[in-house]
Amino acid sequence: MVLSQSKTERIRVEDGLSEHQNLTLIPEQRILTMYRFQRPLFLMAFSSFIILLCFAAGGATIPKDSVSELHRGIEIRSLNLISSQKRGAHLRLNTSATVSPHLSYMINGDLQIILPNTHIAAKIENTLQTINHSDIMGVQLVQGYPRSGDISITVMSKHLLGFVMEKYPHHISFVIRKRVSHSGALEGKLVVVDPGHGGQELGAVYDGYDEKNITLQMGIKLRRSLEHDGATVVMTRDRDVYVGLNARPDLANELDADYFISIHNNSDHHPNVASGTMTFYHMQEPSSKNLAMAVQKAVVKVSGLHGYGALSDSTLYNIGLAVLRGSNMPAVLVEVAFINNRIDRAKLINPRFQKRVMTAIVHGLIDYISNAPHAPALPFLGAYRKSVKQ
Repeated sequence: MVLSQSKTERIRVEDGLSEHQNLTLIPEQRILTMYRFQRPLFLMAFSSFIILLCFAAGGATIPKDSVSELHRGIEIRSLNLISSQKRGAHLRLNTSATVSPHLSYMINGDLQIILPNTHIAAKIENTLQTINHSDIMGVQLVQGYPRSGDISITVMSKHLLGFVMEKYPHHISFVIRKRVSHSGALEGKLVVVDPGHGGQELGAVYDGYDEKNITLQMGIKLRRSLEHDGATVVMTRDRDVYVGLNARPDLANELDADYFISIHNNSDHHPNVASGTMTFYHMQEPSSKNLAMAVQKAVVKVSGLHGYGALSDSTLYNIGLAVLRGSNMPAVLVEVAFINNRIDRAKLINPRFQKRVMTAIVHGLIDYISNAPHAPALPFLGAYRKSVKQ
């Protein structure tokens, strides 16, 4: 497919899309011109004047004279959207180098992905497999927004959708979840779930068990339980991959998440001595403290383990824990049990125990929302999404 410079082409992809999922291609040079010289009009009519490179088979060639005008940064070489019954929709971009995207939810629930210092390849390939994702209506790709050297990708959806992002040297992918429940005590809430460690960061290790694997199992169960009660969930990882400490709260802040929950296993210098659960919050932050108290109470009620209480992370380090210190919303870190205690460890690796405790965390969150007065939220860029959603 070649982007025409004189007219808009309309394409229907058969056997995969409904009528409202048609593909619209608009000449790139027109977009760039409107952006440069008619910025107010472009902003008002943003959803109407776009390049839609989604739900298409084959390739799209962009006029070379338009490409030459762009800032030469990282090249976006392909855009693929693949359906998976197990993992939802998988959006993958192949790039010439590592990209660090900026993420946000728009007030209508669309997920916006900004790729700074990037440009579209002269010939970009985009492919489609039959989409079985009932909530995704399309994907919009715009060159030159919000800045001339940026690319904007918008996943258009009917609702706020959860996802997990994975970054690699030459590609970046987003696995977008299907909506599980349209009602529940957590309807409209966005929760970032953070399974501790991952990749080369093993966490606590004892008797052949790595903390990173147990926290991942628990995090996935926590996501399911949260989704069952209506929450939208974004995970910092849902595979055995490395995620930097600062990247975890940064993701929650960028998305304007309502809550951040990090899952860990504890360890001690002396095996089979310490046992039990503790939940940390940052310093004396009141909202996080109240959330930690509610979660700790709910977990201890079902775990059968000793409860150490809700503790300030200042008891560990003078400046607290990085993932809690960096969060701009109520945030807790749950040390479920001690991996180097044989009784605790037997529970930690038991799927039924994992499910029971993760469900208890959700009950604690619901109790916190229902009963605790909230401290004023810290101001950050995504606050407008909250004011509209609630």
